[in-house]
Amino acid sequence: MKKRQKNPENLFKFLLPYELEPHLFDCTQQLSGQGYTSLSIKGYIDSISHFGTWLNKQGIFIKDVNSEIISNFAKHHCYCPGARRTHNISKKYVARIQKFIIYLDHQRVFNTSFVNLKKSLPLPLVKFSNFLHLRGLSIKTIKRYTHSIRIILPMIGNETKDYNAKRIRKTVYELSKHYSPAGLKSITTSLRNYLRFLAIEELCVPDLDKAVPAVANWSLSSMPKYITEEEIEQVINSCDVNTSKGLRDRAVILLLSRIGLRAGDIVEMKLNHINWQDSVLHLFGKGRREDCLPLPQDAGDAILAYIEKARPLINTTRIFYVLMHRIVHLPHQLLYQLLLLMP
Repeated sequence: MKKRQKNPENLFKFLLPYELEPHLFDCTQQLSGQGYTSLSIKGYIDSISHFGTWLNKQGIFIKDVNSEIISNFAKHHCYCPGARRTHNISKKYVARIQKFIIYLDHQRVFNTSFVNLKKSLPLPLVKFSNFLHLRGLSIKTIKRYTHSIRIILPMIGNETKDYNAKRIRKTVYELSKHYSPAGLKSITTSLRNYLRFLAIEELCVPDLDKAVPAVANWSLSSMPKYITEEEIEQVINSCDVNTSKGLRDRAVILLLSRIGLRAGDIVEMKLNHINWQDSVLHLFGKGRREDCLPLPQDAGDAILAYIEKARPLINTTRIFYVLMHRIVHLPHQLLYQLLLLMP
């Protein structure tokens, strides 16, 4: 691979946001309020500043930005100021710019309605995605919802004013021929949220979400709904606290069994979420709602033992990040059995 020759003239120049500066400040304030880390925010500042420098170099005003201009930025052979290693613009850069564009579109910065790149979401789904984001849904959930609506739209059509109960039920019936009950249930959940969004925007008649039929799919119907207290104690006592793995497993199992936390709660649990003095655990659940739960003595002692003796030296404030990203999607009934089988 041919290495880029550094341009000495560029090394002493910097990427500046130029006209984007006031919008960049407001956007990063919003990202900070949503819990983005300083490192992630720096990535947005770098990407948006690069976009601002490129717009200034091309003589383009922000109000005139459209999908073609974004596409040209994504494809441009970069010789912008700064010591960049490659000529190409990464997908991560473009994704950050697209999110910034959604923010600007919401602020009505552009002369005309903005239309995204072909590979990105169409404008109605961009607005739907922004609506879900404002409601506090996670990025993973938003992606799942928008992906489902992309599947549905070719079947139900784009003329939202023409939507009615008959068309919606027919669409769900057609989808049922191609998806399992679990998959269909996920799609219909997305459809209900999309119809509520359209109703709020006055793009369809209200209450159409109630026309979406329910899907019969009983979670874990072939498994017992709970394990006995004796079985839980057996699993807890089987953890070898003389090993790092045992200390970790004991702390996680106690959190699951004593407080009833979800796997996702434990994934997001950070060191500063625990008030050791008052024995209180702060959780941040759906919709950014904060809950405070009492931390039992044995669970607190197990977490402390894990942090002091077994937790790896990793660059994150999450307590169980290394372990839990591998089991976050497992049902609780399986966690107790599988924890002890993990390396």
